[in-house]
Amino acid sequence: MRGYDSGMDELRTQLTEPVQRVMHIADACAASFHRQAASPEDVLWALAVAESSGTGRVALKRLGLDIATCVGQIQPLTASKPCGTANVLEKAHFQAKAMGHRHVGTEHLVLSLLTCGECAAASYLLKQGLTTETLLAAVKEVRGD
Repeated sequence: MRGYDSGMDELRTQLTEPVQRVMHIADACAASFHRQAASPEDVLWALAVAESSGTGRVALKRLGLDIATCVGQIQPLTASKPCGTANVLEKAHFQAKAMGHRHVGTEHLVLSLLTCGECAAASYLLKQGLTTETLLAAVKEVRGD
């Protein structure tokens, strides 16, 4: 993964296969625009195009957002700088720990995107009516927690 420091090594070992795939796609997207690292918007786009039925996508769909059908709306989102991908992964790791999960899954990525503050990815998700509380409830329902 591009643009991550060596302090992220331990975190990388805790990423599920779907998250690793999403991050690989996000990195490729960033590289195609000659950016050093992926943005939260690249991560959101990668979640939409990744061939995965990860918990994050299932929870979003349960809340009425089929992210795979929103690629055309997500792709033009402007890459932000306030909340870089390393920060998204750190927040996802925090979300996983807070939920008592050992590994970082796509549900934790989506939760971290929601909390990115002033970035287009967070704004997009919030405009779709998502909140941290509703997403957490949907994730718990999907996971059977």
